[in-house]
Amino acid sequence: FRRVLFRSKKFKCIGSECEDTCCKGWRINIDKKTYNIYKKSMNIKLKPLFAKYIKRNHNNKTERHYGKLKMDEKGYCPFLDKNKMCGLYKDIGEENLSEICKIYPRQTSFIDNKLEQSLTLSCPEVVRLVLFNENGICFEEIKECCENINLPEYVNNTLNTKDEKINKYFWDIRIFSLNLLQNRKYTLDERMIILGIVYEKLQMLVDNKKYDYIIGLLDEMNQVINSMELKNQLVNIPSNYDIQMRIAKQLADEKIFLGVAFDSYLQCVKETLKGIEYEEGNTIHNVLKAYKNGYIKYTKPYLDSKPYILENFIVNEFFRNLIPLGNFKSIWDAYIFITTIYSMIKFHLIGVSSFNKELNDELVVKTVYSFSRAVLHSPSYLQQIINLIKESKFDTLAHMCILIKS
Repeated sequence: FRRVLFRSKKFKCIGSECEDTCCKGWRINIDKKTYNIYKKSMNIKLKPLFAKYIKRNHNNKTERHYGKLKMDEKGYCPFLDKNKMCGLYKDIGEENLSEICKIYPRQTSFIDNKLEQSLTLSCPEVVRLVLFNENGICFEEIKECCENINLPEYVNNTLNTKDEKINKYFWDIRIFSLNLLQNRKYTLDERMIILGIVYEKLQMLVDNKKYDYIIGLLDEMNQVINSMELKNQLVNIPSNYDIQMRIAKQLADEKIFLGVAFDSYLQCVKETLKGIEYEEGNTIHNVLKAYKNGYIKYTKPYLDSKPYILENFIVNEFFRNLIPLGNFKSIWDAYIFITTIYSMIKFHLIGVSSFNKELNDELVVKTVYSFSRAVLHSPSYLQQIINLIKESKFDTLAHMCILIKS
């Protein structure tokens, strides 16, 4: 196997220096091998904790999710010490950690006999490493022996292989998309809209089983993009802050309704709503005014000075989720997903910057990792996002442009 590494080899956990902990709020599944190690442990210190907090997961019959780790009454891992360090790592070694604790915040995918490793933005240090890279995210391919890796346990994601004919074109579509998303001749809003234009056409080809036309479409669109023909047309697409704000808030509300175990995201939501003055008794006209003013006064100047931040956010999630053929029902569903999270993160940044009367690196880190923990680690919610957009008839390219254009 060959493994594609993507800035993940530069990551190092900063432990007790981190402003938060990755050992709170999660549901931690324990693989069968680790479960048995814990249950048979004779460690005097850990044995009573294993008995109390390591339980059999009767709702899942797979070896990967054989057991589960219960958090304590405050939502923290019971093995966390007073310095926010892992007691298991210290007392019984890294080799005896559960699979998820060993690899987090790295995520591994398996495609065409290659292992890909990326990073999840739910870790503050990862956010700093990935988002503030001015030169953009780069991809490295190295040769490395992977014979000892247990693929069923190690891999988080693979291609959706239900339609093998479209899977054949995964790399062509992916390379085209990543090149487009990192093409700084266009603004990020423009790149996202162009991606929608292409993905709408790709979906039509797939629906009509015209797979042989895919390469031709990508080549044609590459020529149009390089010619800059679309630039003037994209400038003329109007912004609609009203619909943009309403949809983004509805999606955030849906997550709160389903429950959130992370205090940092709840704080982010509170600041967002207070920042745009979304409170009882206020008119939607005043809320929209506060939203628009916050964007123009605080969010836009910061993002204009560091345009690579949201680019890196989108590229990271695009790569990590194997868009457009990862765990999505269609190419267009993948586009709905990436567009929606782009809209939601901007919504939160506008609200948070309005609340704090500024936007800075620290606020961006807090907002992005909090959002990632609560939203991007919730597969069921992400599917609900797509369903909600479709049910509301907002799944057209026109509505996606409204969500994108600031």
